[in-house]
Amino acid sequence: MTKLAKRGAEVVLLDGTLIPTLRHRGQPTEATSGGCLAPDDLSCSASECDIEHSIVEAVLFQTCCQPIRSRLGTPPRPRFLTWAATIGGSSREASPRDPTEPAPATPDDTSRPEPTDSASAPRPRDPFTASLANAGLPGAGYLFLGRRRLATASLAVTVILVTVLASGEQPTWFRFAMLLWWVAVTVHGWWLAGGWPRRSGWEAFPRGVGASRVWRQRLLALGVAGTVLLAFAALRADASGIERDAALAHRDGDCARALSILDGLWAGHRVADGRLVTRADDSAEACELLVAAEQQALTGRLRAERTLWTYEEHPAALWEGAPDLRADLVLAEAADELDTALTGDIGALSTGFDHFAAVLAEFPGREDEVGEVMNGFLDRLPTEDACTTLRITDWLGNRPGRGDVLDHATDVIPEVEPAAIVGCGDDALEDEAWDQARQQYQQLLDEYPGHDLATDAERGIDEAETAIELDRLRDLVQTDYDGEEPAYCDDPAPYRGADPYRGGGPHPALLFGETELSGQLDHAEELPGGWLADGAADAVLVICVSEPRYGSVVETCTYESDTSPSGYDSVTFHTMVLSVRVYEVRTGRRLDTSTIEVGGNCPAILSYEYYGEDPGPPSDDYVFTSTDDIRDAYRPLINP
Repeated sequence: MTKLAKRGAEVVLLDGTLIPTLRHRGQPTEATSGGCLAPDDLSCSASECDIEHSIVEAVLFQTCCQPIRSRLGTPPRPRFLTWAATIGGSSREASPRDPTEPAPATPDDTSRPEPTDSASAPRPRDPFTASLANAGLPGAGYLFLGRRRLATASLAVTVILVTVLASGEQPTWFRFAMLLWWVAVTVHGWWLAGGWPRRSGWEAFPRGVGASRVWRQRLLALGVAGTVLLAFAALRADASGIERDAALAHRDGDCARALSILDGLWAGHRVADGRLVTRADDSAEACELLVAAEQQALTGRLRAERTLWTYEEHPAALWEGAPDLRADLVLAEAADELDTALTGDIGALSTGFDHFAAVLAEFPGREDEVGEVMNGFLDRLPTEDACTTLRITDWLGNRPGRGDVLDHATDVIPEVEPAAIVGCGDDALEDEAWDQARQQYQQLLDEYPGHDLATDAERGIDEAETAIELDRLRDLVQTDYDGEEPAYCDDPAPYRGADPYRGGGPHPALLFGETELSGQLDHAEELPGGWLADGAADAVLVICVSEPRYGSVVETCTYESDTSPSGYDSVTFHTMVLSVRVYEVRTGRRLDTSTIEVGGNCPAILSYEYYGEDPGPPSDDYVFTSTDDIRDAYRPLINP
């Protein structure tokens, strides 16, 4: 391609041809060197006709392109060009010349300078350089074309897009938009440099003067693109290595190390391989679940188990040991629940077996581990507390069978339950829980009638029922005030713990009712200590005394009286007949004796009560009874 340079009043072709252009009477005078511009011997090519119309190009067009167009059959278009050239301080105007006229000969100018590839030469427009630079760094190609504003705008858009891409995971459409932007900038650089459609005289393999500058620019653009490409490839390779190492650690269950490795990923990796970094983010998310589960296992196994389940469901989970760890955590929790159950917490026992059932249902093949943990619990039976053992065996016996290893838990029941039943009954007796004790002993007789402990159970039942009867006796003989008859007098109940009423006495008795009259001694206080029981548990008899009535006449005695005209009144004294109901405490049976008679004598001083006017002493009254008289009356009942 022919290059031009302007020098003073001359136009210098870069191939060495000097064209002086003068103006004589409106017609240009041209000198040619080597006949380059002669109409019959033109050296310019048709491609030169596409050069932009600068002042220099106008000369070339006038002297070269029009003759060529004439030869190609294109009619010349008239050009009215004005050329201002300074020769000797004067101005001359150039006018179009008839291209059919031969150019006048001019002498060779031996003094013209040698053309050089100087900075004043036009900037080469190479599509390869522009597109390659834009492909490496969108916008850089525009700098080679001198389009600084376009380069700045393109770089700004590229920086924004890359920043958004590096900030986090982006949707597919955004990545597609990035690709379109890169293709568009690359193609636009080619187009703008005249690559297609072909609009400039560029060459794929330039030669000659100016070719070195084109090749330098291409190498520079290639360096830019290569650097970016190598950085891009290096980031992708580094990200791939990080992902690979992290995945190996993840598969080994060492998620702490995997997370540490993944921390090496940064925004550059996301730009170079966003899909890989997204996969790494997913893997990190799964690993964080695994690390959290390991920490939770220290304080809450079930919470850790649920976290592990979430990890297993995560699409990026790689560790295959999670199911086994889940099963181990549940079994460990079951073992703790069973330890609590040994203290009597039946809720914990139920929860422990629920954990066993969950492991058997979700993790086939773990039957041996479940059986091992369960047997470890059963081997610790019986516990120190018999009632706790009994509650455990009762629950095990009532648990529905499912045809699995857990059904073997009932095998321990016959070995430990009988002793637990009796022991629990004994504990109830000590705690005076008579009904519970009787229930426990009866359970042994019902479930293990031929067991060696059946005799102990029968004994326990007798003791419990004896205690129950005693409690009832105490309730029946309870009174609220002196002289009151207790409920026992009308509704007696046996107490097998009392001594039988037979043989010589004394037979301690509980004495209730009308045992004290006005002015008389209290019968209960006058009886000997051994004749009265200290309480219901010691009583052999219960004697209920009703109101007395007059018995036989003992004697009539005369007393001085102010109310009698004679000054004396006579009073007849009778024995005291008491209606009594006597019960044998052991059987609750009423004895035949229905009355007792208490004798005495006339009192030395007769006391009586009245209201209003003194009516005088009564005509009849009870004898005054002494201690011996009272004891003689009760002796046949209490100490026969």
